[in-house]
Amino acid sequence: MKKEYSSIPQSMAKMDTYGFSWMDFITAIPTPLFVVTSYKSSGKPNACLQSWACFNGEPGRFFAILSCVNKAGHLYQTIKDTGDMVLNFPSADIYDSYAKTITNNTIKIQETNVDISFLKSELKNFLDVDGRLKSYPSKHRLKTLSLFYLASKLEFGRRYTEIELNQVLCDWHTYEDWAMLRRDLYDKRFIDREPNCSFYWMEGNQPSLTEFGLE
Repeated sequence: MKKEYSSIPQSMAKMDTYGFSWMDFITAIPTPLFVVTSYKSSGKPNACLQSWACFNGEPGRFFAILSCVNKAGHLYQTIKDTGDMVLNFPSADIYDSYAKTITNNTIKIQETNVDISFLKSELKNFLDVDGRLKSYPSKHRLKTLSLFYLASKLEFGRRYTEIELNQVLCDWHTYEDWAMLRRDLYDKRFIDREPNCSFYWMEGNQPSLTEFGLE
């Protein structure tokens, strides 16, 4: 892959080059040369650009030592959980489309389809001063809103063991019925799980109020 520059690229006009000239930064600081692809826990594809790496191998085995894999990113989580990834060496004509994926590599808090301030307002009689659910509403509307609220406390892209998921639920309710809350989150499709219940994760497409007839 090759790119030629005779003047500072427009994309670098306001970039911090940490004391280097723009030319030094381009020629001396590695830029992404290959792409590691994998699948997120939600089943969606993920691309992570890499530069510094060491490759080695022998018949039947190949090693790629990546110098920097963000522990807060999808790639690290996928490699840790499955050990699967693919190394890609793209041509320059599709380089920019790969570069755009950088902003999506960090695991972020999943945003539910309901505003959190709305949920707090609707559930104010069921939340304690620390924002924890102190009782499970009996009415369908408020019970469902409670699930939206609890789902907002989970991280999108993270795979939870049952113990880890239970701990999050324990942190956000006070009446110690995490098993029922975990089951209801699954039944209402806020979370999915492995068939043997070894891992849980946020559904890629979160439910909306309309789906429950609440709008």
